[in-house]
Amino acid sequence: MKILYTHFPKEVTGILAQSNRKLACITLEAKLLPKPGILARIASIVADMNMRILSLSFTSRNDRRYITMFVDLTESKHSIEELVGKIKPQEFTVRIEYATPEIPGLLIDRHSFPLESMGGRVRALLIPVDVFSGIFAEFKRRYGSAGWALAFHQGKLLGEFVAKQLKELTQASPIALSKALAWLYSAYGWGRMRIEYVSRIRREAGVIVEDNFEVEGYGKSEEPVCHFTRGILEGGANVIWKGKFVVREAYCKAQGREHCKFVIREHR
Repeated sequence: MKILYTHFPKEVTGILAQSNRKLACITLEAKLLPKPGILARIASIVADMNMRILSLSFTSRNDRRYITMFVDLTESKHSIEELVGKIKPQEFTVRIEYATPEIPGLLIDRHSFPLESMGGRVRALLIPVDVFSGIFAEFKRRYGSAGWALAFHQGKLLGEFVAKQLKELTQASPIALSKALAWLYSAYGWGRMRIEYVSRIRREAGVIVEDNFEVEGYGKSEEPVCHFTRGILEGGANVIWKGKFVVREAYCKAQGREHCKFVIREHR
């Protein structure tokens, strides 16, 4: 029986280009109230002024909430200043900033920094997929197999780092942590990863990655190209399962296959 995995797109509230629209960005620091409802109150104010939220980021840090919204005011009779004037006196508002496009149709968040993950434990970067994948493809073109070795070892360092972070956050079993690593790979936008099987007896696992980012930088290839991902899996497996594992990419989407498949085996 084939398991169907559904995913939804996730907009990062950082930049938006829409011509012929009246756009604005609002960034708000709010304090925690005795009862929940900060976001609902803000959304209600926006709706009452006939504005539309195009993208929204909501971040919790201790007793503070940080909200960044991209708003479309095109159909509203009200201005961004009026919207800010409605939100500013709210009991939860600590401070509020807003901006409108200086270049027509191009809205950029100028207030939010840094980009974080894991509740602020990790500072993150947003890099376009084709650029990041292209870096590894250029390594291969310039340095041959040594370029792929570099990609693998960088991935391995990342896999070890992420696995250690997951272990610090929870006391879950190795199986559960392995699933969490696969879900995190997808959550970060690298590719849709899932564990195909785990054999405790053979100390082996199979991993499927659909739409893996590494493939984007390559055309057709006679051999697998996802060495950064292979490194992530090896580093993660070593930390989570407390052993020495090796990872092989059995086949790759760059070879014309439907997806990429990796086999993780204990080193003997």
